Amino acid sequence: MNPVLPWILPLGCVLLLTKAAECFILPNSSHLESILSKYQDGETHSRSKRAILFSDRQEILMLHNKLRGQVYPVASNMEYM
Repeated sequence: MNPVLPWILPLGCVLLLTKAAECFILPNSSHLESILSKYQDGETHSRSKRAILFSDRQEILMLHNKLRGQVYPVASNMEYM
C-alpha cells in the first residue's frame, strides 16, 4: 500500500475546512458597511402605502367577474367545484 494514501483524506478535510473558514472572514468589507449601517441606526422608517387604488380595485373586480362568467362549467358556485 502506498504510504501517501492514508494522508489524502485528512489533508483534503483540512483544505476544505480552511476554504470554508475563509467564507466567514471579510478582510476588506468597506463596501458592505454602507448597507449595514442603514439597518443598524435603530430608527423606524415609515413605509409607503402598498395598497391598490380603489379605481384599480373596481377595474380588477369587473374584469374578474367578466372572465369568471365566461368559463365552462359556470363558476357561480366555487365551493361546488
